[in-house]
Amino acid sequence: MPCPLLPAACTMQYGTKKPAEGAFEWRSQSIETKTLLSHADGSAADFFAACLGETGMTKPLDRIDRKILRALLENGRLSNTELSEKVGLSPSPCWQRVKRLEEEGVIRGYTAILDQAQLGLTETVIIEVMLERHDDEVLERFGEAMAALPEVLEAYLTTGEYDYLIKVAVAGTAGYEQFLRRKLYKIEGVRHSRSCFALKCLKHTLSVVPDTEPPSRPT
Repeated sequence: MPCPLLPAACTMQYGTKKPAEGAFEWRSQSIETKTLLSHADGSAADFFAACLGETGMTKPLDRIDRKILRALLENGRLSNTELSEKVGLSPSPCWQRVKRLEEEGVIRGYTAILDQAQLGLTETVIIEVMLERHDDEVLERFGEAMAALPEVLEAYLTTGEYDYLIKVAVAGTAGYEQFLRRKLYKIEGVRHSRSCFALKCLKHTLSVVPDTEPPSRPT
């Protein structure tokens, strides 16, 4: 859930274990909150410049970049030839743009989207979790647990009454009960939770491509 006082970029998402060290680390979906705060009183151009500096982008996305991203969101298995035809470029510059977007971290990877109902996980449950304490040890322990549980699709550290918002896929009410008793409530430091079952998914997308370019900086 986004912070009510800052743009949605300050939403925090659970991270993954570092392969070498096994240590858990938080990753921001976009740019660090401290950067947003430092530019809260600046111009829109300053804000977007901060975004570029934090994400490693060398220049703002242009119209062709956004067409490439939308095409790959629709079908990540497009060949370079198919992609170039779709966005109106010749194959070589199209490949170069995709390579740049990958190197700059705009494209973070490619994945298969599975139908969880066909895998027996028919229910999606949204769970809010409150912790007993908020010291580093408790937060790290909970984050590591979320990263390790296969039922957890998404987990967010949030503002408000509850500390975390997590989305899980379970096999009906019995699977949900087992997840609570055998997994969630076994995590040390969990104080309370409340849940709601999703009745119908109205929209599901992994990423958002902005419709317009950020404002250019004054010269």
